[in-house]
Amino acid sequence: SPSVLPTTLAPSPLPTLTPTVTCASGTYLDADTGCTACSIGRYANNSAGPPFASSCDLCPMGRYNINTGQAACFECAVGKFSSEDRSSCGDCPAGTFVFNEEACEYCPSGTYSPQALKDACLDCSEGFHTGVKSGATTCSACDGGTYSEGLAVNCSACDSGTYSNAGAAVCTACDSGTYSYEASSVCTRCDGGTWSNASAAACVSCVAGKASGSGAASCVACESGTYSNTASSACTKCEVGSYSVESGSEGCLQCVNGTHSASSGSSSCEKCQPGYFAPRRGMYVCLKCTSEIGPSYHSSEGSAECDECLRYTYMKGGKCVDKPEGVKIDEVGTTLESMRLDQGYFRFSSKSTEVYPCHHYSNCKGGKIPANSTTSLCREGSSGPLCSICEKEYYMSEYYGCLECTSGNAWLGPIVCVVVLLVCGAVVFVYRKKLKALYERHQDRAKEYSHRATMSLVTMQILVILNTTHKSVGGKEMPSPYTDFLALTGFATLDVVSLVPFDCMYEKSFDHADALLLESLVPLFMLGLAMLYASARKLRSKAGKGRKVLSAWLSMIFLVLPVISRRVCQSFKCDTFNVDESTEVRYLTADSGIDCSSSRYDGMFMFACLMVLLYPFGCPLLLFLLLFKYRRNLNPAGKDEDDVIKERKEDAILAQDPVTSFSMLYRPRFWGFEIYNMIRRLLLTCAVLQCEDLAQACLNPTRSTRSTESYTQRTQHTQQITLPAPYIT
Repeated sequence: SPSVLPTTLAPSPLPTLTPTVTCASGTYLDADTGCTACSIGRYANNSAGPPFASSCDLCPMGRYNINTGQAACFECAVGKFSSEDRSSCGDCPAGTFVFNEEACEYCPSGTYSPQALKDACLDCSEGFHTGVKSGATTCSACDGGTYSEGLAVNCSACDSGTYSNAGAAVCTACDSGTYSYEASSVCTRCDGGTWSNASAAACVSCVAGKASGSGAASCVACESGTYSNTASSACTKCEVGSYSVESGSEGCLQCVNGTHSASSGSSSCEKCQPGYFAPRRGMYVCLKCTSEIGPSYHSSEGSAECDECLRYTYMKGGKCVDKPEGVKIDEVGTTLESMRLDQGYFRFSSKSTEVYPCHHYSNCKGGKIPANSTTSLCREGSSGPLCSICEKEYYMSEYYGCLECTSGNAWLGPIVCVVVLLVCGAVVFVYRKKLKALYERHQDRAKEYSHRATMSLVTMQILVILNTTHKSVGGKEMPSPYTDFLALTGFATLDVVSLVPFDCMYEKSFDHADALLLESLVPLFMLGLAMLYASARKLRSKAGKGRKVLSAWLSMIFLVLPVISRRVCQSFKCDTFNVDESTEVRYLTADSGIDCSSSRYDGMFMFACLMVLLYPFGCPLLLFLLLFKYRRNLNPAGKDEDDVIKERKEDAILAQDPVTSFSMLYRPRFWGFEIYNMIRRLLLTCAVLQCEDLAQACLNPTRSTRSTESYTQRTQHTQQITLPAPYIT
């Protein structure tokens, strides 16, 4: 019923849809049945009020309930422990121990108790095991092949390579030369051909090259000269033709090509001796080159083939071929690539089978071509095909090849010539009156000396030019005294190109085309200037007498015509050279620096054709025409020869034209003999260039004297074998 006095209690909660339930201690709140009594062994204390437990708690270990609906549990008597359902108290079973007199605890891993013990179980010692993880009741010894370290649930199997007896705390390693599998109680001895270290799980087969007996702790390497396969119990000797150089060989090697072994068990193969070869592997005897290949073949020591030739031959395509001229013959074993040249010879590549004589002997130093660089064949200052091009700061000497412009020799000759000419000119100018009077007193003798000097000059021209031609067509070098003499008298050719080092004036090499232009155009230029000068004087002269300029020019040209004509004739002929088996090149014979397939050669060719008509053909024809108009004065009909000779000396018509001096040297009926001489000189110095054999024959020691001697000397040999003498004696 409501209280009469006011209360201080908090207001009641809001009304709920379900009625309020209150469960007493010893019960729990079930959603379906409401408050339900706890079962035996369980309890519930609801003194704290709601919310109420939905189940009862199990009595703690060491307590129990024998009734339902209990708010608390009862303690077991001392030494007693509650059952699992907490319905009663009793003793702990074997495999457990009493923990703080409150509960039975299972023996932990590695311990055991034959009966309930107090506070702890017994430790299972080394070499024994419990068999169960917890609650063990016994501790048993480990079997052979197993072990335990103490507190073991189970015994561990011995690893491979170890063994144990029963009750072992540890496993023992197998000795070297024995082995064991996992969980072995004994170790087994290794078979022959195998080995083992200590603690081996299995025996290892000896590798190839080694061998062993039974129970071996290691394999022994086979000695040199023997071998073994895998798992061999003994080593085997190498057969003949094979060897093993090192100990521990897995097999024998066949003697390589060029070597042999004649006995079994060899540790090395012997090289074949020079002259012998072994063409196959595994040979036990070498073959002889001269017997198997041919008498020209040879081999070096240890050869697999007869790959060398005698010193007179070289190897080409596997065959011995005679060395070409110009290749050194002082060594055997020469190949196409290794050919060494004598001085004065040239090859265009290391693949070329042709060897060519150089136009300038001194430029080609010979030797071997390294890596297709033909520059190595040329001495310093020279380069190009046949070493015929002088490099910058070098000039070409006719007899000594390319020389330095700074050597002092370059300008010595030209300077001496200029000085001599200046001195002679000065002397003539100073003593001109005395010299003129002397000439008039001894005119006949002066003409005779002049004639002899001219003949000597012409003879020297022929000798020098023929020698140069001889070398240019491949002739051998003349002996030193002769060449030295020609070198000293080389000025007799009046070849300004050979006397003046034009190479030292040019940035590039002064070649044949430049020389052709210089030597052929300068005389024409001088003729033009002379004709202009003569025309100017004629216009100013009241006498109307013109000078015979063309005749004077022809008299001057007479001395240099062979040089100019030779230069012109040299502008056509080209030589073909072999570079390799598939490549050829063509260069001008007179100057290997000019490529005959170039536009420079084509232009030079056309210009030279024009100069041929002007000089070699034009000059003799011009001389004939000029002399022909004086033929009646030179050889009057019906008069005595001696009288004509005297009359010609006093003939004013003949005296006014210099060209008649060409006929005055000869008897009247031979007034045109100088034309024959001119043609003969051109044949010896120019036409001969087109015929190699003729050029060399002209310098044959038995014939050179007769082919180049002066006209006067030729008439002095014998009167019986000459035509009537054309000269005036």
